Amino acid sequence: MARGAIDFGYFTMAAPVAFFILPWPEAALWPVFGWMFVIHLIYKLLQGHAYTRGAYTVVYPIVRGSAPLFAILGAFLVFGETLSTIQWGGVFVLLSGIFGLAIFNAFYLQAARETLFSALLFAIPTGLLWRYIQPMMPSEFGWRKIR
Repeated sequence: MARGAIDFGYFTMAAPVAFFILPWPEAALWPVFGWMFVIHLIYKLLQGHAYTRGAYTVVYPIVRGSAPLFAILGAFLVFGETLSTIQWGGVFVLLSGIFGLAIFNAFYLQAARETLFSALLFAIPTGLLWRYIQPMMPSEFGWRKIR
């Protein structure tokens, strides 16, 4: 509920600029915006379920840490890209740190252990969606390009 209030606040601040100052996008882009809305909605719902079911210190690293893994998998499946040995080493170091933190926190976590598995089931698809939503998010220097 709190995240929804924050998003509504963002909307109310951005709406006047988007509706009255910026030019309207071409009609061909409206289906893209519709799908972006649906994907963001699913992402927000999965994220909310993951964070309410599990400890933040366990779920957050899984959500953010699985995105690079899905990016590598997607690049291989869609574009046939492969990584060199040193690149795989970098991926291993990155993911070891992120998932190691989650595993450590899960091992020593005392509260909400009964809902931890369901939280992780929501965290993994949230990480998958984060990989594809993050490039479309606004940055401090304007909108990032969709990769």
